[in-house]
Amino acid sequence: MIIDDLLNDGGGIIAAAKYRELRNQFSRAVASGRLVRLYRGILVASQLADDPAVRARAALMWQPGHILMGPSAARVTFWPTCPVETIDLAGESSRAVPPGTRIHQVLVPPEMRMPWATGFATIPELTVLDLAVIGQWGGLCEALRQHLVNADSLALAAERVSGRAGVAERRECLRRAQDNPWSFAEMDLQLLYRRSGIDGWVANRTIESNGRTFIPDLVFDAARLIVEVDGRQYHARQQAFDADRERDNWLISEGWIILRFTPAMIWNHPERVLEQTLAALTSRSRDKLHAISRA
Repeated sequence: MIIDDLLNDGGGIIAAAKYRELRNQFSRAVASGRLVRLYRGILVASQLADDPAVRARAALMWQPGHILMGPSAARVTFWPTCPVETIDLAGESSRAVPPGTRIHQVLVPPEMRMPWATGFATIPELTVLDLAVIGQWGGLCEALRQHLVNADSLALAAERVSGRAGVAERRECLRRAQDNPWSFAEMDLQLLYRRSGIDGWVANRTIESNGRTFIPDLVFDAARLIVEVDGRQYHARQQAFDADRERDNWLISEGWIILRFTPAMIWNHPERVLEQTLAALTSRSRDKLHAISRA
């Protein structure tokens, strides 16, 4: 019962050093598989030992002066589905770092920290930049989608950590942030257009139609062309599917053309995506020329 009470009070974690009189009970609980010793002096309920948020809290209890960073910081602060393989901490090195944990000897400026659990995690701007350095671009998309960061706030954060390794990756992150992608597939479509010389578009900007507000993935204003990226996870839901059809009807009634591409089309058949986009843009250009000539 004592162990159960401690686990309940600590959210599944016990700082064993505070309870030296229970040392034998803890040892038996570890031996039986009831508890797992994640860090020296830190015990966790076995059923929670693989939970990234629990592991992150345990890590900060083990090293209270360190800062949670990287994928684990993203997971617990703004991106709940971020893949986490290791718990990353910023701070002084430790001689005995358990498996599944990494300590990075980097400085996190005070303004780049935010309170979390019993300690601190990096703020979204720095977390996004750290993820970009290891090639995890989903953090940028998610933080932009939630309006937690923007190109300017990311640039300020990059200046504060300009002495760290990963300068080229952070620079690329700032460049991609200018296009405001809200999903990985959107980002790849934007990169495809950029590399192919297709410009004149803006991403995730509010437009008004028939008194309604919409936020298309990409908009070519001059051509009145909208490009949408349809992810299966979202658009498979009937309500979302119906809402998209209704929105399309309103936009088409006001003279917009709408193209829809799936992530698989963007990744597996980029030449078709380009061909169809250019065909739509060319068609609109011809329509304008005809309208001018008739005038």
